[in-house]
This record gives sequence, structure tokens and C-alpha cells, in this order.
Amino acid sequence: MYEVEVKAHVINPSSVSEYLKQRGFTERKFEVKDYYFNHPCRDFAKSDEELRLRIEKDGSHTRILLTYKGPSLRGDRSIREEIEIPINSMDLVKILKKLGFLVDLVKEKRGIVFQKGKLKVYLCRVSGFYRGKHIDLGYFVEVEVLAKTNSELKEARKEVINFLANLPGIGNIEQRYYTEMIKEI
Repeated sequence: MYEVEVKAHVINPSSVSEYLKQRGFTERKFEVKDYYFNHPCRDFAKSDEELRLRIEKDGSHTRILLTYKGPSLRGDRSIREEIEIPINSMDLVKILKKLGFLVDLVKEKRGIVFQKGKLKVYLCRVSGFYRGKHIDLGYFVEVEVLAKTNSELKEARKEVINFLANLPGIGNIEQRYYTEMIKEI
């Protein structure tokens, strides 16, 4: 599975929200807390990989996911291989730490996810913790489509970019990962 996602800074969150509601997108609140691990023998920042444990809250439902994200494909930071599995316990964190993995950074996103068909739009406030500091990145919109095969990637990216181009209330597209922005601050 491939995730095709483009994000942009948000200037006016209510404009984004109203636009999506008027076009029939369903909406629900969400909250995620991500723990990013670094490998004891190689630096994931240098290899452009991620190992993430996510706690996802959606209403009264909570789930925990372990995700591997591979390096960006074709030099395009909006396309990455993603392997995600649900897990039932935070005990995995203990196992990873015993194996030498370290929590490098924590990222939190809170907001609303809008969905229509295979298109998901996240309107969220992003913050994080790095080296004992709390960092607030502000509001972002993420437009996402999942592609099952490599041959679907070009069309999926085109769909995401076209949708984002028509979305009101947004600023510049952001190429950096949230983790990079948090570390830079």
C-alpha cells in the first residue's frame, strides 16, 4: 500500500471546514499521538524511514498502530510505502526499548478528518515534543489518498494536488515532514 499525501499550512480553518461540508464530506473529530523511534544501528532521518507507534482516538474508540514508512519514492516526498498493523498493547514500547530503540520525538495532531470516497482531508493543529521542548506548529490540512499499486501513484498524486489547489483558506504546500519541522525549531 502506498500513501499519497500532501499537506499545506492553513490560514483560515473555518474556510476549509465550510468548503468541505458544502461538498458533502463526512466529518469526525480525531486525535493522534505518535511516538517516533530511532534504530540503535542506523539513523532513520538519514535513511528517510520511520518507525512509529500511534495512539489514535476517534470518539470513544482508541486503537494502537505500529507503522513503518519507507523512503520517499521517485524523489517525491508525497509518496511513501506504508506498512501498518494494529497492536493490542503499549507493551510493544517496552520491547522496542529493550532492543535498543529510542523514542526520538513525539508528535500530536488534533482536529477533524473529512472523508468522501477514497479522499481524506485532515484539518488539524500539530504540536510535538523534542528534547524536552514543546513545539506548536499551528494548523495544517493534509489531503490523502491510498494507492494499492505502483501504477496508481501518478493518478493519485494528481488527484491530491488538484483537490488541494481548489481548497480555500490555505497557504503554502509544506514539503517537510512534521518531524523535521519540530526538530528544526
